[in-house]
Amino acid sequence: MDIAIISDLHIGSGDQTDRFGHDDYEFLRFLKYLEANFEKVVLLGDVFETLTGREYGKRLLELKKCFQAHPEVSRRLVGNRQKYIYIHGNHDLVAAEAFCSSGEHLVSHNGSTILFTHGHIFDRISTNARQAAEWFVWLGGHILRRGGTALHELFRKIDDRLLGADGSFKQSDFEARAIRAAESMGIDAIVTGHSHTGGSLDTGKTLVLNSGACMEGRFQFISLNPATMEYKFNCVW
Repeated sequence: MDIAIISDLHIGSGDQTDRFGHDDYEFLRFLKYLEANFEKVVLLGDVFETLTGREYGKRLLELKKCFQAHPEVSRRLVGNRQKYIYIHGNHDLVAAEAFCSSGEHLVSHNGSTILFTHGHIFDRISTNARQAAEWFVWLGGHILRRGGTALHELFRKIDDRLLGADGSFKQSDFEARAIRAAESMGIDAIVTGHSHTGGSLDTGKTLVLNSGACMEGRFQFISLNPATMEYKFNCVW
């Protein structure tokens, strides 16, 4: 069974805060390609951006706006439970209420166990200061709507540095916490998103994969065969 994993689309409401960056028709072609070539497609969180609305905390309202701005893509992602496995992240927690999504998914095959989770639980800021983190995301959206692109980019770089995501995949604090969690649970492999930095890291005991991000016009995904543990990080399709 081959699985495709995509994450961090950040499909938005169509205003200045919408970082999806894809032509919807072209992205539908990409989804059809995944559906035709993989038995399952795992949506590994932050599929929708619900934290940057004009009104703080109105997540369901923002989710509706995402569907209005990108109707065909949105419906395809949530309308086929046989093909898609939806795991929510910290920017689309409302999916648990709206679509009954889960926070993690376990796959066991040939004695190996793989954990799929968005990864924000391994982010010190998201776990220790969630409300403050969400407020800063909302503030970033407010800044973008007022034309403060440069200031928003500065905030993003600071956030990346705190997360340990500098554009290259390495064992940062984020990955180290994921590895420790996997080893304590006896899990052979863990697949995350969240950091927007795709890649792989094999410690000899635990395999860590990150699906990157399908936002700002980028196509990134992991192809994984749980039976053989063969995998590939893809930037083209």
